[in-house]
Amino acid sequence: MAADFERGNGSPLDFGGQQVPKQLGTIIKWGAVIVALILLFALLSFARSVYTDWLWYDALGFKGVFIKILFTRIVLLVVGGLVFGTLLSVSLYFANRMSSGPVTLPLPPEMVDFLRRLVFWGSAATVVAMSLIFGAILASQ
Repeated sequence: MAADFERGNGSPLDFGGQQVPKQLGTIIKWGAVIVALILLFALLSFARSVYTDWLWYDALGFKGVFIKILFTRIVLLVVGGLVFGTLLSVSLYFANRMSSGPVTLPLPPEMVDFLRRLVFWGSAATVVAMSLIFGAILASQ
């Protein structure tokens, strides 16, 4: 089969005339809803913990100390996330620019467009997730 492809007769990736599945958009939308619900649950759990600590420190008379610590951690989270996100975004941008070119794979145009969008949104999700992780690491220090 590889020899036929080298002579221009055939395709090493045979999709059998199929396109990108139409129901894939629905699956992605429901996946996004589930991820959003998980993130909302995590955020509410974190907010509950912060509020409980707020009440505890207030009862002990150290509310000002708690606010200063909380504010410092939030600033460190944001700064760490922005610095890492900027560096990772620049790196991915240049990697994308250097790797772009004509598509030599025998894929349908719809599949090529789908894969480009998938790489873009996957990269964006990776930048956001990694920025939050590294920002949280900095905030915990």
